[in-house]
Amino acid sequence: NLYLDLNIMQTEELDKKVKGILFSEGISPNAKTLLVNAEGSSLSVEDLERICREFGEVDNTQEKPEGTYVTFAHTTDAYIAKEALQNTRIDDSGKTLQIEWTEKVTSKRVLNFTEVPEVFTPPRNPEAAQTEEPADMEYKGVVKVPIREEHGFLLHQKLLGAKGCNFRKIVEECARDTPIPPDPAHLLKLQLTKQDGYQIHVSSRYREKFAAAMDKIETLVSMVFEEFKRHCYQLGITPPDLRIQSDETITGRAKAFAEGKDALCKW
Repeated sequence: NLYLDLNIMQTEELDKKVKGILFSEGISPNAKTLLVNAEGSSLSVEDLERICREFGEVDNTQEKPEGTYVTFAHTTDAYIAKEALQNTRIDDSGKTLQIEWTEKVTSKRVLNFTEVPEVFTPPRNPEAAQTEEPADMEYKGVVKVPIREEHGFLLHQKLLGAKGCNFRKIVEECARDTPIPPDPAHLLKLQLTKQDGYQIHVSSRYREKFAAAMDKIETLVSMVFEEFKRHCYQLGITPPDLRIQSDETITGRAKAFAEGKDALCKW
C-alpha cells in the first residue's frame, strides 16, 4: 500500500526530528513521560488522561504531590502533547497547564568539563633529577577537527573528556618512564583551541614523544569522527566526509649541528 508506506516514512522522519530537538535541549531522546501540573484546578486525573489520549497512546498515569506523571507509548506523541497543551487554560479559575519532561540528561560528563583553552603538560616533580634537554629544537603539530558544534553534538567535551581526562591520559602515557625537565612543557604540551573550528596543538623538544602524542591525538580524533557519524545517522542527517587534517613543523637547530658548524666551514 503506497499510502501506508509514505505514512510510515513521514512518521520515521518526524520521530528523528523530535529526538534531535529533545537531545539539543538536554532531554533524553527516548523520553516518554511528562509531569503535568494542574494544581488548583478542577481537572481530575481521569480528565487529564482522556485529554492526553487525543495525542496518542498513554501507557500510564500516576498522581503525586508534585503533579501527574503521564507516560506515553511513543516519544513523538508525548512531544506533540506537550507543545499543544503547555500553558493551556483549564477552567474559569484561570489556571493553566504547566508541563515538563522528567527524563533530562544530567550526566556529570556533560557538566564537569574544563574550559577552553586548556593546556596540558606533565606534572612537575621537584625531587626528580635534572635532565638535559635537546637544545633549540622543537617539534610542533596542529590537528584540525572539521566538525561544527551543532545538532546537539558536544564536540569540545568529546575531545577533552571529563575534566580533560583524554588529554591528561595522552600526556601521562607519553611522559611515562621519562625524567621530567625543569620546564615540563618542553617534554610535551597539548592545547585545545577554537579558531576556525577546534584545533589541537602538540609540541615537544623530544622527537619520539612528539610522534607518539600525534599518533594518539589522531586516534582520538578518529574515534570522535565515528561517534559524530553515528550521531548524525541517529538524527537522520547525512554526515560530512571527515578527514584528519594535520600540519607538522620543526623549529630551531639540533645542538650537534650548531656545534659542528664551524668545523664544517674549516674543513
